[in-house]
Amino acid sequence: MLQTTTNLKLKIAAKTHNSSLSFTGLAVPQKLKTNSKQLSFGSKTIDSDSNIVINNTTTVSTSRTNIGKVNELTTNTTSSIIPYNKNVAIATFTITPSTNFKISNPPSVSVSSGNNSNLNLFIEKTPTLNKFNIVCNSSRAIKSRDDVNVDLNYSVARVTTPSTNTIKRLYLGSSTINKEGEERLIKIYGSPSTPFELSVLDSSDNSILTNTNSTFVLPVGVKQSLSQKLNKKGHYFYKQRFPSLPTIRVTKVNGSMAASGATKVIFDSLTDVQVGDEIFLTDANNKFFADGETIKVLTLNPDGDNANECELSKSIIAADNRPVAFKRSTTYKINLETSGTKDSSIASTFPTQTFNQYTGSVIKVIGTAVTGAAINGGGSGAANNQYYGFEHDGKNKQISLIYTLTGKTFTQASNHPVPSDVALTSGNVEFGVSSIRATGTGTTEYKLYILILIDKVGIDDSVITVSLDNIVS
Repeated sequence: MLQTTTNLKLKIAAKTHNSSLSFTGLAVPQKLKTNSKQLSFGSKTIDSDSNIVINNTTTVSTSRTNIGKVNELTTNTTSSIIPYNKNVAIATFTITPSTNFKISNPPSVSVSSGNNSNLNLFIEKTPTLNKFNIVCNSSRAIKSRDDVNVDLNYSVARVTTPSTNTIKRLYLGSSTINKEGEERLIKIYGSPSTPFELSVLDSSDNSILTNTNSTFVLPVGVKQSLSQKLNKKGHYFYKQRFPSLPTIRVTKVNGSMAASGATKVIFDSLTDVQVGDEIFLTDANNKFFADGETIKVLTLNPDGDNANECELSKSIIAADNRPVAFKRSTTYKINLETSGTKDSSIASTFPTQTFNQYTGSVIKVIGTAVTGAAINGGGSGAANNQYYGFEHDGKNKQISLIYTLTGKTFTQASNHPVPSDVALTSGNVEFGVSSIRATGTGTTEYKLYILILIDKVGIDDSVITVSLDNIVS
């Protein structure tokens, strides 16, 4: 029996963000058996099996909401005349992904709501790319009152274009260079055969590349470079040697003032030496080394009468004419360029990365002055300064302090001493007060014992203040 009135109404909705969807109704054929043959006139079509073929084209109306937004929705309302109990294609649709997108999951259909009993829907792929048919089979009429809503499900994804001539990652390790110098492995990753130019400069912008084979124009001038390509796997590994801290001045002790140990020492020359420079002595093999701990210049020309004299943070033992060296913190510039592209994780400005090479750090511990009191044999009413040198090796260290106060009868403040009497004044050392105790309150000799545990030595020199004047009077 031929169907002559609309007997299939559907609402087909799809999320169309980053794509567009076009629907076209198809001619749905029906066949009726007859004994007649195709006539040479009239509009009826009779096939070779004596079937009258009637085609009714599905009508489609389209609406879109939230256009251009993530929740964009395209709804196609279809009206069809279909035969019952037959698979028929009622409409065709084309998915057009936006630029740089592609269909990542092929489309499928599912009924989301409404009375869909005895109705089957599925997708049929066509020979045309991204074009599909909606096929249905129903044994009854699906009217507007059935309110059948269908989800057309598919997804699109951004097209990832294979990268060419791209430096994707630069591995340099820690940004801190050991004060004694070190060999550092530089690793470059990216697309196979990507060309690059590597430059390594010191703080004066002179090249220190271990190996060079070219030159390259940098913002600081034409410098030697390593010009290479990544291998077939997209790798290049390079060992760069960094020197020890730069030597500012090599000189000798001038006199015997430090033969048994001294903090104020005269040298042959202190030209270019600055406060904060670290002193290195020579060993039996005439190699420079730090004398057990970091020792730095505190004051140049401390008495105002000799430009070649300085005060050091710790006493040194050095005979006349013993060679010494003064060294200073510095930086190095690493720069990587390519005729291709660099990943956003790699700096696009010069230099690509800066390495720092530090001297050790000195922690100054100040015991504040107490009126009328001498601290550890110092002048009456004067503060007490002590200096401790450390390397940045991250190992736990400790400072053991003993303050002996004389010169008066001492009264200890209520609820003191406490760990908060010891505080960081400047710098970035991390520490804790393990113990703090005192003896001698009410006597003419007061002693304070403090144990400071150093958790982490910062790169800067630091000052810790012990507020003796808050503890005792």
